[in-house]
Amino acid sequence: MWRGLLFLAGLYWASGLIINWFNLPLPASIAGLLIALVMLMAMGHIPDWLLKASNWLLPFMPLFLISPSVGVVNHWQLLADDGMAIGIALLVSLVLTTLLIPFLFRFFLRIFKAS
Repeated sequence: MWRGLLFLAGLYWASGLIINWFNLPLPASIAGLLIALVMLMAMGHIPDWLLKASNWLLPFMPLFLISPSVGVVNHWQLLADDGMAIGIALLVSLVLTTLLIPFLFRFFLRIFKAS
């Protein structure tokens, strides 16, 4: 499990360096997820050590909602000024994601079953 946790932390750190080096307007966590996706697709499977680490981290996912909650409290005026636009953007992204996920799931399921 420690190997998987160190891999994820190292991936986040390395993606942060890449983002800063190339001055990309992308969060390091998103870049790390994209790098991990490419690596896992190239490998064709998820290593056991990474699966164990991710299964251990999964119950802690609700803790990641603390940051957005603090952001809402700290930027209340922005929410009051542009709340309707933010709400519409959230609603549109939620609907698009809800509609897109089943198709992506089927697509990747076919790819991984074929290999």
